[in-house]
Amino acid sequence: MFLISLLLCLIFRTKWMSAGAFLLDFTVYNKIIREIGEKMDTFIWLYELVGELDMLISIASFRKSLPAFCLPDFHEELSIEMEDIYHPLIDNPVYNSVRLYKNTIITGSNASGKSTFIKAAAINEIFAQTIHTCTARRFVLPPTYIKTSMAVRDNLMEGESYYIREIKSLRRTALSTDGRLPVFCAIDEILRGTNTIERLAASASILQYLQDKNCIVLVATHDLELLDMLKDSGYDNYYFSEQPEA
Repeated sequence: MFLISLLLCLIFRTKWMSAGAFLLDFTVYNKIIREIGEKMDTFIWLYELVGELDMLISIASFRKSLPAFCLPDFHEELSIEMEDIYHPLIDNPVYNSVRLYKNTIITGSNASGKSTFIKAAAINEIFAQTIHTCTARRFVLPPTYIKTSMAVRDNLMEGESYYIREIKSLRRTALSTDGRLPVFCAIDEILRGTNTIERLAASASILQYLQDKNCIVLVATHDLELLDMLKDSGYDNYYFSEQPEA
């Protein structure tokens, strides 16, 4: 037993000394790096292929989890057609269908689904142009940029109130409408961070400005007075209502 133990110690000691003397680890590492560098195009192709396959599997799994989905259709008109659109995070969603040929204002009571619908429309705009999947029975749209002003929060660390953050969000949206592609503008509860008089005046001015731009505007508001102020500006109006259940 002693002789066997001594022999094993000599073998491992010899291997360790050889590796240390000839720097085998570094030599092998540098050889691998050189071989990868010589075949970098093949390596990148394989890397992208694995990533694409992983993405396709994820999209297929996502589609299978949905109660309904469709592939988007693209056209050149400045309009959006949605049939049975719904929000993918809601278990028992309410389906809505609408054709947006004009900029649109949505009004309605609390908890009637205004914000959920606007978020569903914005999400599907993104889904259509990224994973080519929409949570709807039919979704037709032009290629667009997407700008939103939703779920705005104040930032006390930077000294910005809710109103200032909202103004900055709307400004960013307005300034993005001068590009080559049309912009889908989703605005939820426009300027709710200020008093009624200033909110109505500022909201009407912003929406009138966007009316002449290369964009599709979908905005939710509780201010019915805003409809009268914009009745000659070309905005459509839809009213959401709730159905209480026991």
